[in-house]
Amino acid sequence: MLNSTILIIDDEQSYLDIITNTLKSKNHRVLQALNGRMGCKVAERFLPDIIIMDWEMPEMNGIEAIKYLKQQPATQEIPIIMATGVMTAVKHLETALEAGAIDYIRKPIDPIELYARINATLKLSRSYKEIKDQKISLEDLNREKDGMIGIVAHDLRAPLNRIMGLTEILKMSNTFEKEQANYIEMIEKMCHSGISLIRDLLVINNVEYESQKLNLKEIALYDFIADLLKNYESHAQQKQIKIHLEKIDISIFLETDESFLGRILDNLISNALKFSHRGKNVYISIKNTDTKVQIAIKDEGQGISPEDQQKMFKKFQKLSARPTGGEESTGLGLAIVKSLVDKLNGNIQFISNLGEGTEFIIEFDRVFAKG
Repeated sequence: MLNSTILIIDDEQSYLDIITNTLKSKNHRVLQALNGRMGCKVAERFLPDIIIMDWEMPEMNGIEAIKYLKQQPATQEIPIIMATGVMTAVKHLETALEAGAIDYIRKPIDPIELYARINATLKLSRSYKEIKDQKISLEDLNREKDGMIGIVAHDLRAPLNRIMGLTEILKMSNTFEKEQANYIEMIEKMCHSGISLIRDLLVINNVEYESQKLNLKEIALYDFIADLLKNYESHAQQKQIKIHLEKIDISIFLETDESFLGRILDNLISNALKFSHRGKNVYISIKNTDTKVQIAIKDEGQGISPEDQQKMFKKFQKLSARPTGGEESTGLGLAIVKSLVDKLNGNIQFISNLGEGTEFIIEFDRVFAKG
């Protein structure tokens, strides 16, 4: 607490002198101002560590001065203690705190009480600054890490694609024994997993860095989903899972980014198939309200445990439920869904019970519906 700079703003010179001498005896540097307007100028020029502010002053009172200082980037985080001998009711305390004061002290001020409050306020202010600086530092490191992930993922994609191409050529030769052919299939499967992970990393990196801009266009939602489901016919047939797209009587149109919405639905439908046992069902429905469009994807799979529900939208989270057919999971699918839904200014909710399945409901602002 030594050598802190303290600004006292009060229109009574005798009071200023008493408080100044008290604080200087504790090795603080003290600045003075006789009214709110002058005090604001001194604060902006010298950026004190703390301000002791009187309430009733000419030209600009204490409340007005606090509001002004809290609006200026350079001074908005300087802690201010309001001091007054007149405005002492509870409503006055509320007014001072709402304006931005961090503490409130009544006149006549006891020097011991004042110093104790200054001491506590300075400790609190410094702790806040340290936490804020650490937060900024961690955010910078996180951005640097994510940027590096994006670069590495991009550079790894090309060699993995080349390996995939070579395995296709090797498979065409038909000259390998069964064990060797199995190895080639293992290489191909691992390459698929690596490429899938890289694809997910690039998607979430692009969304978080906003390097991929929205390309909005109007789509007929039912037709869009029906076309998308063709990509899952083979997977569904392999697991004998039936996908039901509920018919609608009207054409619901949505203004959206086709790529983003397609990726959202891809991940949710893929998860519904991936975590469902053979012979189950997946239900997809579209609902139209006065202001919103809802898309629901419901499965009869394993469900999500309460513990997993707390972390399911975070990156690289392996949930306790496992794919039922040996499918791969990168731990990024739902994080991508949440990021893309947010990017489209939508909302995502879910209903899940262990052993009964999960329903994801995504919601977007409605454009219009045609009969």
